[in-house]
Amino acid sequence: MKVFVVLLSLICSLSSFGKETIFIARVPGEYIGKTKTKFYLSAIIVENDLIKKVTEVSVDEITSYKDAIHLKVSGHYAGIYPGLIDLHNHPKQSLLPLWEHAHGQFGNRHEWRGWSVYSHSLGGNMNPWSGNGKVEVCAAFRWAELQAAVLGTTLMQGPRYCTNDFSISHVEGGDGFYNDKTNAAGEFVPKETNVQAPTDLFQPEDMTYIYKVIRPLKTEGKTFHDALELSLEKTCSSAINEIKVLSKQENDNDQLDYLKRLDIYQKSPTFSKFHSLEVAKTRLNTPYLFTKSAIKYLSDKNNLTKNCLGNRGDDFDLYFTDYHGSIVNKILLLQNPNSSGIIAHLSEGRRNDPYNKVEFEIAKTLDLIVPGMSLVHAVGLNKSDLKFLKKQDVGIVWSPFSNLLLYGETVLIEEAIKLGINVALGSDWTPTGSKSVLEEVKIAKRYALKFKIDDVLTDEVLFKMMSENPARMIRKFEKSENDGRHGVGSVKADGMASFIAIEIKNENPYTNIVEATENEISLVVSNGDVIYGNIDLLNLLGVPSSRQDWVPVQYELDENSSNLAGEYEDVSNYLTRSEFQKVTAKKLTVFDQPKAFVVTNKEDNSELLAFKESSSLDLERPSDIQKVLHILLTTQSRNVHNEKENYLVETLPPLVSIADKNYLKRFDAFIKSNGQEDEVERNYVYRLEWRRQVQDERDSYNENNPHIPGRYSIPYRLANAYGVDYDLELGVVGY
Repeated sequence: MKVFVVLLSLICSLSSFGKETIFIARVPGEYIGKTKTKFYLSAIIVENDLIKKVTEVSVDEITSYKDAIHLKVSGHYAGIYPGLIDLHNHPKQSLLPLWEHAHGQFGNRHEWRGWSVYSHSLGGNMNPWSGNGKVEVCAAFRWAELQAAVLGTTLMQGPRYCTNDFSISHVEGGDGFYNDKTNAAGEFVPKETNVQAPTDLFQPEDMTYIYKVIRPLKTEGKTFHDALELSLEKTCSSAINEIKVLSKQENDNDQLDYLKRLDIYQKSPTFSKFHSLEVAKTRLNTPYLFTKSAIKYLSDKNNLTKNCLGNRGDDFDLYFTDYHGSIVNKILLLQNPNSSGIIAHLSEGRRNDPYNKVEFEIAKTLDLIVPGMSLVHAVGLNKSDLKFLKKQDVGIVWSPFSNLLLYGETVLIEEAIKLGINVALGSDWTPTGSKSVLEEVKIAKRYALKFKIDDVLTDEVLFKMMSENPARMIRKFEKSENDGRHGVGSVKADGMASFIAIEIKNENPYTNIVEATENEISLVVSNGDVIYGNIDLLNLLGVPSSRQDWVPVQYELDENSSNLAGEYEDVSNYLTRSEFQKVTAKKLTVFDQPKAFVVTNKEDNSELLAFKESSSLDLERPSDIQKVLHILLTTQSRNVHNEKENYLVETLPPLVSIADKNYLKRFDAFIKSNGQEDEVERNYVYRLEWRRQVQDERDSYNENNPHIPGRYSIPYRLANAYGVDYDLELGVVGY
């Protein structure tokens, strides 16, 4: 329901009446210009989806705020924080438990992706909602949002499906923030592009032309375009003039189009004409190999065969036919002053793994390590590389839990912070990461304490990795109430009304949130919608009990549920079988204060409405989403069908970690700051033993089968593809 209500004799929505809602709570001093390490009793005035004012109030002044909503937990005012931001997530996979086979043993992300155990553990369990119908996929993506929301996340990176206006916002969707058409001075405010977040910039073996040919040509002072031109002049000399002619025609036409739009705009300025002019401006003077005409010409293999040398190599053709257009689009996007940037996985793996170094060099060669780019992981970067990131104003999205769990290493975080690199936290995904940044920050703090860098990774620094830093990374930080931009990452006037209320257990605001768990999350508001919170606060806000869905609940299937594992044609018919009708939600009492989600009743998807009608399962209701996913995961996974008992998931992990004993046991023992042995340390030994065993198996196979191609690790094959040395022994004990 909309948060903006007044508690009169009748509950009514302020979005209809244009009135304000006033919340009384305690606010960190940084948001009202006071001492940063203290809370201050304040009035937060909200209208529609924006914060209008944040001001300190005295106890005596409170009575003057009639109809104010007092956000209290156990009789004490809660602390108000900006909704948390997670810039690294994979929603479709974030339903599965922690991967029991990951113990820091891998060299890079392509090694575990290519391991059959990974395929069984993940692909063999997520197939019920990967590639099936809308009902199954919608349930999965909505569950991932709910999982983030219970821990205070209101803006999440990751693909979305069927979640518009469901609960929280998505970075790539361009929601969760917006611009007015004009600012306070009456000037037009440009539209901004949505964030792009490709998992990989390119496939691992496909850039040998760039690495081997273009990289050596890109000497100091030269751009990627310069080096590409040198290569084409040598390899496709007969095509260069034709491409130049086509590109000049395109640039001339773009110039004429811009001047025409400028004339129209100047005669009668409107926002639509201004936006049209801004778009045309981005197409001016495009380097000739980056024009649409050049891309089209070079992507046609017939043109390459006709006009280029016969010995140019397959990797040459592969780049131009499969990659040039997408790479150019990214280069031009990063040059666009109205770009929101790109977030991309890069150098994910150990620092000495050869391919991680190669991948970074390729991205540099392509002129992609520039302002607006943010790198997820970046574990493979050394100190020199980090200095280059700082010089280029490139940020890092840090996922320490996933890094340590997969590779036994994480980014050189102390050096990154000291250099002044903008670092945000990212949860990654539940198979090898945490459920949200509020959990990820616990790993980050324990890491800081264990390695005695907590003077650098202070609670304030860690908090900003979940709020201000990611907002700045995607150029959406709320700066000024007069600029016409309504951003996130703070609790300020004119910013988005996306905030969370947290029970105060530590008077230092930064320590309070860094140490907070799901238990202390008392209210979550996203874009002016109350989506979750303590039931007493939801009651105070006028949310009817019929629209409150208790969190958490648990479902249990009959021991003979595996007998129901046959393929189904219609999900509604399957889920309404009599065996499943008996399965009901059991409320779990795990919180100090009972909590619930708010059911919106806004569903407009015809297929989901039909599913609700036929099955009585409402995919706006978290408990029903849980039932759907639990039944499908435990009866319809590929592992169930193929009787792969070693990889079965016996239950859908609980929505909240506090109810997930298996998860908490491993999470709490993973990294310790008190000197006790932890999994991180045990994994050092496991890694060496595992890599020695698999290398010995390959050596034995190759020795016994000299007549057929040998077996080699993926890190070895990638290094070999790029002509980089790979020492097999260091592949065990060093890389």
